[in-house]
Order: sequence, then structure tokens, then C-alpha cells
Amino acid sequence: MQNLHAHSVFCDGKNTPEEMIRACLAAGMDSAGISIHSPLPFANGWAAKAENVAPFLAEMRRLKAAYAGRIAVYAGVEWDVLSDEKWLKPFDYAIGSAHFLPVGGDPAGHFHACLLYTSPSPRD
Repeated sequence: MQNLHAHSVFCDGKNTPEEMIRACLAAGMDSAGISIHSPLPFANGWAAKAENVAPFLAEMRRLKAAYAGRIAVYAGVEWDVLSDEKWLKPFDYAIGSAHFLPVGGDPAGHFHACLLYTSPSPRD
């Protein structure tokens, strides 16, 4: 059993990656993937900030080593269609998403239409 779509404090989650890995172990999972929302070119309340990507990946490498032999740990990205493709490369896997699409003919993508949003979030 595994979960590959869980977000931590590195983006819009409530728990640390290690707390999540421990919960996966307690639930009897044999692998766990913690994913971050890819950075976006506009302000928002859920995507990882670009400066959080390297610390997230470092923490995931640490957890892979710390829990080796007990649970497989993967670092993922929920890559938004509006994100730069460079955010696909450093991760073990990617989840494709389209939370927003540019509207209004703005080539810089400054105006967006929200496709998927719930408030409050089911994670709240």
C-alpha cells in the first residue's frame, strides 16, 4: 500500500515529511511519496516557494536514508501547467495538475481562472 499525493509544510500541508513517513509506517504502507506543489509565477497560498525546493529535496534525501529498509520514500512534485518545466527534473515522480489557466489574453499569464478550489480545503 502506498500514498504518492501528500503535501507537507514545505507547501500547503500541516505536517513535516518525517511525521508523514511515520504515519505511513504506522498504517502499514510499504512506500510513501511526499509531493510539493511546484512554484508558480504568481502569489498564491499553496505552492512551494522556489527557495523551499532545495530544502525539501534535502529533507527527502535524509528521510530516504533514515528509513531505508523500512519504507521506500519518494520525493514528488505536483507540477502545475503554469509552472516552469525545470521543476520536473529533480524529483522522483510528477503529478500533473491544472489548478489555473491563463485568461484574458495576457501572454505573461497574470490573470488566471481557478479550475480546482475548495474552501475550506479538505486538509483544513
